[in-house]
Amino acid sequence: PAAISSDLALVTATLRDLLSELTAEHTKGLPEWALWRREQAAQQAIRQREKYPLRLEQRKIEREKNLAEYAARLRDRRQLTTQVAYPTEPFEISLLKPGLDAHEAKLRAAKGDNGQPLLHRLYQGRFTVETDHGHLRPVRLNGVEFRNYLGDVTELARAASTGANNPVTAEEIGLSLQALSLLEHKTNAAVLACFQLNFAGGKLPETPVTRGAEFLFQRMAEIDGDMLRERPALDVPLRECLRLAADWANSRRTNTPPESPPRPSP
Repeated sequence: PAAISSDLALVTATLRDLLSELTAEHTKGLPEWALWRREQAAQQAIRQREKYPLRLEQRKIEREKNLAEYAARLRDRRQLTTQVAYPTEPFEISLLKPGLDAHEAKLRAAKGDNGQPLLHRLYQGRFTVETDHGHLRPVRLNGVEFRNYLGDVTELARAASTGANNPVTAEEIGLSLQALSLLEHKTNAAVLACFQLNFAGGKLPETPVTRGAEFLFQRMAEIDGDMLRERPALDVPLRECLRLAADWANSRRTNTPPESPPRPSP
């Protein structure tokens, strides 16, 4: 390998430098990179913080400020996702397809303890949704960040009220989400206990509470979007890798280097 001429390399030094230049331009000009930097800066500030106020009122003010900033970043991410998400197509290996189809059929035929299909149902700490490519996906509630939906309590209250066939308020949803975020293990019993404690002042029976929770989870999946996708739509570093791979592949196919980003006027 050491004897191979450098001009035969798949990625030459010139091409590497040009791709690096393209990435630098993308990170400066694309809205998704601006959002990514905001998110990284917020996470770094949390990790590096060493001092906290002792006064309770000051802590409350800071908490409300941090939650508002977090909700704004999350809102911007969701909005940007709807604008720039890459379309995806399923790619299935023919040798694996029969086994995957059989597994999918079993999932669709499976029933919970109450004899109901698992789609859109709470079962063993999971909630099953159908992805944008028509596959069933069990979403583990332990992996859901419920605080992400504190800005959507009005919409979630509407969904929970429909499922429970009883009025559920936005305040009750907010209390339930905060309680869920504190659970270490989100089992069915623990999750439903959070809702039962808060829905209608703790007066609803288990069945309407369960249906209200299931309608709420379905609405959460629709609001978030990524729950219903085969993979996250706004993985910013991955998207940049895909751009560079496309530029590199095109240069190999046409034997022409990718276009250099425009230079600013002097």
